[in-house]
Amino acid sequence: MRKKITIAIVHVIIFYAFISALRKLNINNIFSWDNFFNLIIILAYLSYLSLNVIAYFKNKNE
Repeated sequence: MRKKITIAIVHVIIFYAFISALRKLNINNIFSWDNFFNLIIILAYLSYLSLNVIAYFKNKNE
């Protein structure tokens, strides 16, 4: 039970970082150095999310 709560808290923190990066993103000048770390955070979150989806379906099929 405690492990699930810890995982849920980590998911919330990572999701908050993703939303913050989306809010700070400047669409007009997308490839500037100001947006560099925001783009890294967004790409990292999307890859993290896709890995979680793959792991979910892999465990579901077994």
